[in-house]
Amino acid sequence: MTMIVPLPDDLQVLLRTVQTGTQALAGPLSADELRVAGLLVTGALNPAIAHELGMSEEDVRRHLDRIGQETGARTRHTRANCVLAAGLVPPPPVTGPAPTLSAPERLLLVGLATCETWERTAVVANLDLRTVKPATQSLLRRVGAAHRTHLVGLAYGWKLIGASTAALGHDSAGS
Repeated sequence: MTMIVPLPDDLQVLLRTVQTGTQALAGPLSADELRVAGLLVTGALNPAIAHELGMSEEDVRRHLDRIGQETGARTRHTRANCVLAAGLVPPPPVTGPAPTLSAPERLLLVGLATCETWERTAVVANLDLRTVKPATQSLLRRVGAAHRTHLVGLAYGWKLIGASTAALGHDSAGS
């Protein structure tokens, strides 16, 4: 039997953000920041983003830092989630149908999209901290994602998270 652990208030806010597809930003992003964000959500790393956009890696880092300041997100995967949830960039194109995820995998996916630490992800996913990284690696392999940021982008592309995540089964009004 799985025990449901109540989520701290800040995690409930993050889950509502993912479920409703809304994200408050401190201010507008520049055209260059949006171009960087558009490649970030595909899972591209800084050297590839710099090459694609014809800018230096330092410029890419600076734009990612600014995206972080505006969204309040400190990690690449949560920055990707924020810009996608806010509708600032489209999700990357996906090939094939969305994978069918079990309820625990869906909770893990939401945790990975919204949480900046493994500890918080474990709480959201209702997993023991020791099992979060192996479960993440298993999910990444199963869906063909290179890393967490790539997974977030793909999940939006497949519509596994975003405005339609009421199907996650997590009651944001409860807990």
